[in-house]
Amino acid sequence: NHRELLLNRANIILSYIRRRYGLEPQGKGEEFCKRIATLTDVTSEVAGNFLAGLDELRNRTSVSDKDLLAYDKLFDVVEIKTHLK
Repeated sequence: NHRELLLNRANIILSYIRRRYGLEPQGKGEEFCKRIATLTDVTSEVAGNFLAGLDELRNRTSVSDKDLLAYDKLFDVVEIKTHLK
C-alpha cells in the first residue's frame, strides 16, 4: 500500500528532525516551518508543503502511482536538505 509506505517514510523524517534539531511540529506548524528554515536548507515553504502533504496523506485511504511520485519527490527534498540522505 503506497499510503502506508509514505506514512512510514514521513514518520522517519519527522523522527530524524525531532532528534537532530529538537523540533516538534504542532498545530499549523508555522513556528516549525520557520525554525526548520533557520536550522537547515529546507525553506519554510517546503516545510509547509511537507506538513500539508502529511496531513493530506493521513486523511486519504489510498494513493495513486502519480501521487506516490509527487510525495516521493517532496520527501526527497526534505530528506536531502535536512541531511538525512
